[in-house]
Amino acid sequence: MNWVGFIVDDLCPSMGGFPTFCEDPDDLLQLPEVQDALESAGMSLHYWDETPDSLGIWANVPIAEKPLVIVEPEYPKHLIESSLKNYLLASISVGEIFGKFHPQVVKSLPKEHWDELFLLHQCERPHRTSEETAVLIGRAFYGADPLYLTFGGGWTGLLTRLAESGQVLPSVVAGALLETVKTPPYLSKNEAQEVLTDPVVARSRVMELFDSSKDFIEAASLHSKAGLMWVAEPPAKPYGAKKPIDWRAKWEASSDSPLSVLKFALEYGVSASRDEVTSDDRLLMSKLFFEWLRKNYVYAMTSHSPEVMKLHTLVRRLDEESVESPLLFVVVDALGIESWYAIEEIWKQRIGFASAMVRGAFAILPTITVLSRRAIFEGKMPSQFGPGEHSQEIERRAWKGRFGEDGGYFTTADTVKLDHALARKTKRLAIVDTSWDSMGHSIYPQADSVVSAAKRWGKASPLAEILSSALDKGYRVVITADHGQIACTGSGRPSLGTLSEQRLKRAILFENDALLQSYTAYGIADFQPYGMPENARVLFARNLESFDLPGVQGVSHGGASIEEVIVPVIEVTR
Repeated sequence: MNWVGFIVDDLCPSMGGFPTFCEDPDDLLQLPEVQDALESAGMSLHYWDETPDSLGIWANVPIAEKPLVIVEPEYPKHLIESSLKNYLLASISVGEIFGKFHPQVVKSLPKEHWDELFLLHQCERPHRTSEETAVLIGRAFYGADPLYLTFGGGWTGLLTRLAESGQVLPSVVAGALLETVKTPPYLSKNEAQEVLTDPVVARSRVMELFDSSKDFIEAASLHSKAGLMWVAEPPAKPYGAKKPIDWRAKWEASSDSPLSVLKFALEYGVSASRDEVTSDDRLLMSKLFFEWLRKNYVYAMTSHSPEVMKLHTLVRRLDEESVESPLLFVVVDALGIESWYAIEEIWKQRIGFASAMVRGAFAILPTITVLSRRAIFEGKMPSQFGPGEHSQEIERRAWKGRFGEDGGYFTTADTVKLDHALARKTKRLAIVDTSWDSMGHSIYPQADSVVSAAKRWGKASPLAEILSSALDKGYRVVITADHGQIACTGSGRPSLGTLSEQRLKRAILFENDALLQSYTAYGIADFQPYGMPENARVLFARNLESFDLPGVQGVSHGGASIEEVIVPVIEVTR
């Protein structure tokens, strides 16, 4: 029995006929694998708005039904007790599943390891403190044994393994290990924390150590260095031009309106995917486009022209265009124009589509998922968002709130439920795929490129088969992204402010202007985008820099480059 089975056994009654009201502080019931298991066990998921009138639907539940009602913490139990005769009050949390381990440390471990952790938990006798849990996880899942790190050759093996795989340690695990062991002479404690928790830093630093540290070279092997340089196909030389193009002249001829800028971005993206844009060109376009946004972002995001596409109005537009035709709307996190054109021919063969109509759309600034992707589903600028932190559950509720029974929201892992929705011809389906964003953040620009990585992703992604199936069933298929991404180099990181996502490195949010002004030396603070919440002030990284350790190269987003801000809206047809 794995951890999902534990939840089912804990919550699923042996017989139906009454509702189970369940507190879910860790959002476990929002996970697709948990929902699938509960539905397979006969339970149906519901939400309660905490009003007495809405309890009536559970007053007489048929014996064959097992409603599982998700409630917020501190919900009014007295209303249930006074209104219903038969009910069950329950809760589920990480602490209940892994009672011997510290819950906050468990939550930092990727859920792909939770089955093995559940087996380990069953073998454990004592309850573990936060530090003990973290060290135990480090040993079990990352090969980071404190004794081997202290007295053996563990550091070399650990660092090269992290750099090769991109599977770095959760920060709480790394912190606990570094409190337990000494770092080797070639790593300071602060540097070790960065290397252990950031795949781009790990790869960059390990490559530097191969070239500069005798202690590291003696302990490591040539095989490890070869592994760090390996990619699935020989990458194009990053951003090396095949022929000169006067991008300044093209820009000056195309920057007179938002619509002409969107058209320019498509041409620029095609050239970038063909390796026809140099690093100098990207730097030039970063500066020119940023200045254009300063003057025109408000105009672009409030334009009434139907040809000027914006992400926060895109769903409404596609719904109106589709009328009675079924629509499959796909959001691939971080799929910029350059990335799309890199995979287009690959997907033409895998999906079997004859053509793709590609239009450009303006993303939300700063180009971060918690703002731009949420804007897609809520259909609003960030200053108008509803309450609550961004999550896929908020996206799901927004989609269902817009389309009701005609709508379905899925991830690429929801294969069974998605197949059923396609078979039923549910009119408005949405899929969110985050796998390309995860892969993009692990790119090491000195040995790889966005184009080469996108091609590898395009060849392997299961999303292609899903889109092919939708086309077979007569769906209109439209693909877009919440933002793009760009190669960047670290220039230093402020000690305050919020990097809104762990791997995002091109924008920092501050709660107020006073804090923002204290850190203006690190970036650009005098451009605050239209539509931002009052408590979110943006510090943009300059040009092609990132808020990372000085000199560390990587691929990220959050900034205001053309690669990040203009995203493709792709309609594929057969």
